[in-house]
Amino acid sequence: MDTQLFIATTQFLLRNYRDFANRMALAKWALFFSIIQLFLLLPSPLFDNGRCNVRKLIRSGDETWTIYFGDGRCAKDLVLQQCVVIPQLVILYFRTTQFWEPQSVYITADQVDSELFRQLRVYCREPNTFQR
Repeated sequence: MDTQLFIATTQFLLRNYRDFANRMALAKWALFFSIIQLFLLLPSPLFDNGRCNVRKLIRSGDETWTIYFGDGRCAKDLVLQQCVVIPQLVILYFRTTQFWEPQSVYITADQVDSELFRQLRVYCREPNTFQR
């Protein structure tokens, strides 16, 4: 009777170990493909030596914005749609003339002058900013 119990326990453990090993192999492949996908789908500004980085951001009097990029491109007549403000990061979402091409800009505190970053955060937190 003890041998039958031992055999049953061993079979149970082996079956569960195989299941666990299969799940771990699947998890390893999923991690591998996630890393590959991360490098393939990352936004190009991380790899293009700053050509697409924002060099200048201007807000005009009629509440439209202009973005100048490092490669010479310029996005004009953008309307601030929404933003996310946290102490070290501001994310600005703009509505463009082509609705299928929204523009977003990420600005961290160490990228700009601290006073300008503070002013941007105050502007974005103002309740009247998005009531137009």
